[in-house]
Amino acid sequence: KRWGVDFHSRIFYGNNPFLRVLDDHAGLSTPGTVVLGPNLGFVGPARPFTRSESSLTLRYLLGPHSQLKFGADYFREDQRTELLLDYDTRIFRVEYEKQFARNKSLSAVYSLQLFRISAAETTVRTHSALFTYSHEFRPGTRLTLFAGPQFSLVRAFTVTELDFLLFRLQVGLRLREPKISVAGGGLFSQRISDRTWMELSVSRRVSDGSGFLPTVVQNSARLGLRRQWTKR
Repeated sequence: KRWGVDFHSRIFYGNNPFLRVLDDHAGLSTPGTVVLGPNLGFVGPARPFTRSESSLTLRYLLGPHSQLKFGADYFREDQRTELLLDYDTRIFRVEYEKQFARNKSLSAVYSLQLFRISAAETTVRTHSALFTYSHEFRPGTRLTLFAGPQFSLVRAFTVTELDFLLFRLQVGLRLREPKISVAGGGLFSQRISDRTWMELSVSRRVSDGSGFLPTVVQNSARLGLRRQWTKR
């Protein structure tokens, strides 16, 4: 009774570049929880791609009002026209949740994200912390607020060409660049019936600029309707 396992997997095809910076991973979570995916800010021209996602979460009840979660996620995106943009992401996370009243709970999530483009020799290592406060006003109506910082370290290897009078020389450069961002927002969940509920979430992310790039601000919103067909 103390242990529980959740597993989700999906695959989809699209050509919308903004899918890479939205909270697609939040759609894999259980109602009332918030999970932020990688916020890398990579938006390119529209190209067809196929993306696969898998998520595994192990839950352990520490007591009647607290639980500990360990999770692992894997994302992979395959470009159909530009193989250089193929990437994969691995995420490891730990979450502690404590219910300190009948209708109130607090949780803290730490996650380590490893983003890699093997063909371009680019990796991004991201450490993020997320703190949430959840309040259930009445059975089936819940509001969750979340906020937290994120630190990313970008490592890349680029090749540039230097032109001289009689010849051209290729020079390889290794880049190492840190980035800091903060995220915050909320999620509102309303149960419509015993097996149907609605969710509305909004988030705001602010990342510091790097080089000639200004500060990046990203706002997003999501509206979802969930239906449980049977008890299982």
